[in-house]
Formats: sequence, C-alpha cells, structure tokens
Amino acid sequence: MKFFGFFKQKEYNYTIPDSFTNYQGIWATEEPRSFEAQGIRLFLWGKVYMLQSEDGYENIDNSDLQRIHTMYLAEGYNMLNKLDGDYTLVFKSPTKIDIARDFKGTGTQIYYNHELFTNSLQTFALIAKENMNPDLEALSFFLKYGFVPPAKSGVKNLKRIPAGYCLKAQEGSFSLENFNKPSKSYEFTNGNGSTQH
Repeated sequence: MKFFGFFKQKEYNYTIPDSFTNYQGIWATEEPRSFEAQGIRLFLWGKVYMLQSEDGYENIDNSDLQRIHTMYLAEGYNMLNKLDGDYTLVFKSPTKIDIARDFKGTGTQIYYNHELFTNSLQTFALIAKENMNPDLEALSFFLKYGFVPPAKSGVKNLKRIPAGYCLKAQEGSFSLENFNKPSKSYEFTNGNGSTQH
C-alpha cells in the first residue's frame, strides 16, 4: 500500500492521482488501519508483535489500536520504547503529526520534505512534481562507505526517517528524536533550510 500526507492542513496545488483516497487526512491506495480519540488519529502500517509490560513482553493484537493510542496519550512518543515489531505509526491531530519507525528499521521507509511525507519515492515524484535530483553528498557517502546516511534519502531536498526515530512536525518546525536514546535529537525549521543540532 502506498500512502502520503501533508504536514499542514492547507490545500496545496498538487494533483492527487485517482488511485489514492483520502482517509481522514492520509491519502492511500488502500484503507489503512486507524483509530481516533481525543482529536488524535493513529494510523498503523506493518505489525506490532510485542508490548513490554511490567511482567515482561506480551503479544498484542494488531486490531487493538486503542491500546497503543491510549499509551501515546499517556506517555507521548516515549511509549515507542515498549513496542516491538516492523511498523510505521502516524499520530495525526489538527496541529501536529508524529511519525515513528520501528527501532530495527524493518517497517516502511518514510520520506519527507517540509510539505509532505510518503512511503514511496515514486509517489513523492508523482505528487510533488519536483525534480528528483540526486544528493551528491549522500551518493559520495554511499560510494565511500556502502550505505546512505540514515536521515538522507539519496534525493536532494528529501529526507528519510531513520529506524528508531520519531519525526515530530508542528507549525512548520520539525524534530527527529531517537526514541531508544531520548537525549539525542535533531531540530530544524523549514523556513531557511538550516539545520540545528
């Protein structure tokens, strides 16, 4: 399933392909699993296998999105430390979006710029109609070390959420936070493209 969403509630001048349907602010080729309460909608792609509890780990039913949602309301993105699986979670409210990838990185890749996010480079090219110019710095890194740095996508002006990170977007500001090591985060603002660490 391919999907994308916008970080702001305003309308953009993008042409939405007929194969995508709007599911409460997330455009997708199939209906995603979701749950909404208290103005926050949770979307889940992939599977959550285990949930850490006081007694160890327990299996979790992937239809039990309410339980994950309740944990998010109580603990914020820190609750992600308790989940195991191959998943991508999106918590969407009218004023902010949190997007998290499982700590192993086996769930869906998420690419984003200052306006939209998607799980497909092809969808990004189709929706944004931007030139998909290569990121020469990322390419050079790949040729030297054999992989693209975690936050880069290999395409200019397009970033990727690394495994074990939560992208928090609110009012034009973004921060990438490692939920396995909460002390390390990256913050940047889309206005001038500068990055602050």
